[in-house]
Amino acid sequence: MNPLGSFATQEVTVLRASTARDSHGNQARDWSSAAEHTLDGCLLVPVVGTELLTNRDEISTTFQLYARPGVDLLATDRVRDQAGVVYEVVGSVLRYQTGSGLDHTAALLTRWEG
Repeated sequence: MNPLGSFATQEVTVLRASTARDSHGNQARDWSSAAEHTLDGCLLVPVVGTELLTNRDEISTTFQLYARPGVDLLATDRVRDQAGVVYEVVGSVLRYQTGSGLDHTAALLTRWEG
């Protein structure tokens, strides 16, 4: 049984890029050949949207991802939702391990436009 309950029915795709040297010799993530795996039984909850109009129009949208305990998700990953929108994991992936029915994984996801 999913510890997040019957409302956690969404599926997301985790994108994980390998690193390679860029033209300046720095380590950079290569998103063009990112590996993918699916997480089911997730819940995406909108958190905040902001609009910045100073010097350029810019919009950020942030969601909270709740997933089963022990899922394969890293702070350096990206996540694609069922609509095909790609978000970056922001900050640490939080793993709640209490030994109870409330165990889960959580992460903030943000998308910037503009």
